[in-house]
Amino acid sequence: MFKDSFELVMENNLAIFKGNKELDLLNYLLFNYVDKEGKLKWFSIFLSKNTSPIFHSEHWGREFFAPNVNKKDIAFIKSVTPNETNFNQYK
Repeated sequence: MFKDSFELVMENNLAIFKGNKELDLLNYLLFNYVDKEGKLKWFSIFLSKNTSPIFHSEHWGREFFAPNVNKKDIAFIKSVTPNETNFNQYK
């Protein structure tokens, strides 16, 4: 992939990619995220800013967590997820 964009860490039989926000990595996550069968390539994706979580996707994209979102963020998320998606909001 883009070896200068991330660090690969092996931990508990997991391959963990850690890196800063770089254009090539963003493009990969945004436009090359499914495999040949149309399924999400990764079991889990965790995005953070410094040490604060901003997005978690787990169980092949079936569950996700996005803290501190506003109404505009929620509307966007709902516009790109399947109609049958269940949403839970915690305040």
